[in-house]
Amino acid sequence: MGQNVIAADLVVQRVETIAASVIARQASIFNGCCDVYAQRYRQAVARSVGALDGEGGKAFALAYSDVERAFDAFLIAIGDKPFILAGHSQGGAHIATLLAKRIDGTPLADRMIAAYAIGYNLSDGDFGKTYRTLRTCDRPTQTGCVMGWNIVTPDADRAMLGGMMAQRYVTLHGDDAGKALLCINPLTFDRSKPAAPRSASLGAVPGEPGACPVAPLRKGLVAAACRNGFLVADADPSLNIKPLPGGVCIFTIWACSTPTSAPRPWRGSRPICAHIGNGHCGEPIN
Repeated sequence: MGQNVIAADLVVQRVETIAASVIARQASIFNGCCDVYAQRYRQAVARSVGALDGEGGKAFALAYSDVERAFDAFLIAIGDKPFILAGHSQGGAHIATLLAKRIDGTPLADRMIAAYAIGYNLSDGDFGKTYRTLRTCDRPTQTGCVMGWNIVTPDADRAMLGGMMAQRYVTLHGDDAGKALLCINPLTFDRSKPAAPRSASLGAVPGEPGACPVAPLRKGLVAAACRNGFLVADADPSLNIKPLPGGVCIFTIWACSTPTSAPRPWRGSRPICAHIGNGHCGEPIN
């Protein structure tokens, strides 16, 4: 892509290749519980993050406009069924915006089983301020709630990263205790249990993301603990996880994919998962 391009071109083959990799490595975890829908959208390119007051902000707005239109098509496709929303990194940011604009305080909140805004800087104080009615997922059996986490290596500079990531909240709501980053450990889904040993990990995706097929999940190789708002992951070297600069990680670990005991409205009805990444809007991928 040229230096002046601020959004992904959906007809470029490399974008299709990346999309297939992302969907296979992230959205497929929901295949056991849900019909999975993944959209294609004009993602803002990486350098947009450093220019959110200018062209970068326009790129994110363009990307979100695609997401919201796809969400409307998704709602038509699924009728009155319950749903899960899931997104990672930029997808997590768009999930957070969608929750504020379309879910919070609306009848759709009653149909939402859970929202996964992963790899995005949600803060504890957002709940009650940015979101008036939505709450965090504090227990494994809780539904209608929001969860998020940011994975880092044990040697990451969490103080530096945390200060940078808290700025969004500080700009919106002021510098108060609510700026603490949200961290729900996906090995426990229980805020009273912020740490979990390697034995709790029922599967991690090994290797680097890429065009190659997803390797089989590896059990019992990642311990994780919420510390200073980050999910600090201690991964076995055999997983061949290569963090980004600064110790930020992009890999997938799970104990389970959804709350373990879905109550009344959707028990017996197969839910739908909308994954905010690249894919074909409105077409099941599993």
